[in-house]
Amino acid sequence: MQAIDLCLFAASVYLLSRLLEQQRLLFAFLAGLFYLSCNEWVHCQRDIWMLLPAAGAVLVNVLRLKRSSGGLAVVEGTLWGIAFWIKPHIAIPAVSVLGMHAFLRSSWRAALKETLLVLTGGVLAGIPGVIWLIHSGAWPHFLEMMLEWNPEYLAAGRARQSFSRWQLMFRRFFPWWFIHLTAIPGVCLWMKRLSNRMCCHRQTCLLIAFYVGRLIQSLSLQHAMDYIHAPALLLGLLTLFRIRQSWPTPAAERATTQMNLMPPLVCATVFLVVISSPFIRVSHITQWSECVRNGSTAEVRAQLAHGNFPDWKHLQNVEDWLAAQNVSDRQLTCFNIHSVHLFRELGVQPATRYWAVGILQELFPRRADSIAGEVRDSGTRFVVTEERESKHNSDTLPEGFPWDLPVVFRSGSYRVHEMRTAVAEHEGQIQHGE
Repeated sequence: MQAIDLCLFAASVYLLSRLLEQQRLLFAFLAGLFYLSCNEWVHCQRDIWMLLPAAGAVLVNVLRLKRSSGGLAVVEGTLWGIAFWIKPHIAIPAVSVLGMHAFLRSSWRAALKETLLVLTGGVLAGIPGVIWLIHSGAWPHFLEMMLEWNPEYLAAGRARQSFSRWQLMFRRFFPWWFIHLTAIPGVCLWMKRLSNRMCCHRQTCLLIAFYVGRLIQSLSLQHAMDYIHAPALLLGLLTLFRIRQSWPTPAAERATTQMNLMPPLVCATVFLVVISSPFIRVSHITQWSECVRNGSTAEVRAQLAHGNFPDWKHLQNVEDWLAAQNVSDRQLTCFNIHSVHLFRELGVQPATRYWAVGILQELFPRRADSIAGEVRDSGTRFVVTEERESKHNSDTLPEGFPWDLPVVFRSGSYRVHEMRTAVAEHEGQIQHGE
């Protein structure tokens, strides 16, 4: 999965670099540094993956500006549709790009016709997925999630926005968030200066629309999570390159500006990235030989992790204990997000459709009781909880489910609760008339 993630990211960077007239290798180099300096939370995420078809759609849109083509419009719509299947939030950048394209066209009638063809392409991309959902029996559940669950998820996401969450994310993204501080004023100045000359730099306008739409999408619809905001930073970097290349100054002045300012800016950026990245950490560099010899182990993961979740060594102890209990499919429930690695390592399926219980109860508070009820009524044998991630300690544990279940194993702040013991005790009380 990580190899595929790297390939998809590289392909996205290649397509995005085609929107530049020069310094494509420099952009690709900085994009690669960005990818490798991000924490593991950013990798293997849909927000990065949908950047590939979206970048392809923008490139096709640029071609449509040069020559009107109904076929290209359908192709663009198909690419937007593929990105939409990966994550529907891409609709905002898509509308932004299509709106800018219509504004740049001299004929509104032609723009409307091609926009309808783009929508047709999007529908064509959606038909195979809808057929598969219906054929597999997942269609009713898909509609339930989209229409009934997601509105509550969006509301919970807005409620969870906090200064501390943003502060932590800025710290993890240092120094890359400087890109927005430079790109946003650059976009405003560029649009203001070229308000009467936009058609001379139509490709730049489309790229700016893509970047602004993606930034609005990240800030307005989604949570303060690293992987959500990574694509906007990458597009901001691309926008800075594009604006600099199309800045309306005489050739000699532009060449002088590039010569005097670009090398120091690039060097300063690379320096900040390197000193803040894990590349030069001694604890990471010394793990290379261990990775080659033994591969991924709990000790290696603990050394290479960027954050404090999960605690790989204690999680390994939990995994070993559960393996000794011969846990099989539908017998394990993970209450916390960072315990779900147990499903993969043990090769088992969750006891219910809820892959992590606690975060779902937090994001869907109206359904918290029904989620807990499904877990109780399932065939799960064990429920794994984690005190630190739940922001508790042994002295402040809540009394409700699942913390009130008997603890049969503990390692660090991880607890394994057994459901069958609780059921047996309950049945025994009934038999004794208690």
